[in-house]
Amino acid sequence: MNSERLRIVQALSEFDAPVDVDELVARSGLSRGKVLGNLPRLCIDGFVVKSGRLYALTKRGRAVIGELEPVPENNGFHFYLEEDKYTGLTAHSLKDFYEVMRKVDLKSLEFHIQRGDFENWIREVLRDEELAGEIAELRNTAISGDVLRDKLCESVGRNYRMLKTLVA
Repeated sequence: MNSERLRIVQALSEFDAPVDVDELVARSGLSRGKVLGNLPRLCIDGFVVKSGRLYALTKRGRAVIGELEPVPENNGFHFYLEEDKYTGLTAHSLKDFYEVMRKVDLKSLEFHIQRGDFENWIREVLRDEELAGEIAELRNTAISGDVLRDKLCESVGRNYRMLKTLVA
């Protein structure tokens, strides 16, 4: 998690307004060359936007911090089969969420998708509006079973792989 790109995203997350390269260099602790070398990729991947000589995080960039770092135990996603029937599985990051979805009982996926639990957790805890919207669309299609698992894993997996580009 100490990649240069992640350090730049973390540095940008500390600002409420767009900043110039010098401010990023000072906040990230990276050299000017490393910051300038990584910014184009961050822009291409949709994490950072450039306006003139200033840089800012996109909504996707702001979401990345919550998706890569584990959340506290009380903010984890606890998988249930039904009300008061806990599976014993909890996700504390997008990576955990993806891995649990691949193996949890289908009844749990169906239970949570119908209630909007997945999209709410992704929106409120991980702060990723885009992924939450994708999950909401799946809920509205009323799919179930293995097709539901495949579609959930496809959406979450695609987002997780994109996030991993920050730490690669």
